[in-house]
Amino acid sequence: MKQLNFAILILLTGFFSCQSQTSWYKVETKYFTLQFPKKPVMTHSTLLIDGYGNAETTSYTYEPGENGTDPNIGYTIFFVVLPESYVSSTNAERANAYFSLAIENGVKVLKGKKLGEEKVITKNDYPGREYYVLAREGRMKMSSRCYLVRNVYFNFSVGTLSNKGTNESISKFLNSFTLK
Repeated sequence: MKQLNFAILILLTGFFSCQSQTSWYKVETKYFTLQFPKKPVMTHSTLLIDGYGNAETTSYTYEPGENGTDPNIGYTIFFVVLPESYVSSTNAERANAYFSLAIENGVKVLKGKKLGEEKVITKNDYPGREYYVLAREGRMKMSSRCYLVRNVYFNFSVGTLSNKGTNESISKFLNSFTLK
């Protein structure tokens, strides 16, 4: 009987520990849903965009820090709605130019270095890019994806310490992005 009780205890412990690892916080906007390990902080800011001017951005960020139990040091998404006359996913030439500019500027802001070439990706037939950046003097690696959905640009990333390598939370975060 004691062995049966012990086996049930082990099963229940495993069940509840698996549940806590899988219950992420879902951010839901009128444009997308994305899951974070914990509730992120939402901020609004203004971004200066070459050839356009100021644009209002919204971002969600969760930073567990370098010393916590989370294998990563930060999760973030930001998005900006631009006039369709400036950029649109229906104009491949403008979309490609915007991706190049946005990724290049992002790397500069991080004072980083892009690792390899970006990969062309799509989400629901909308164009996107996947790319990696080495930042913080080589201590942090950013795994990033961006999409242009009509005239809305989304960029989301996970930062991890370079010496930690890859982990399941990176792909879980990046793959949880869905469009509405």
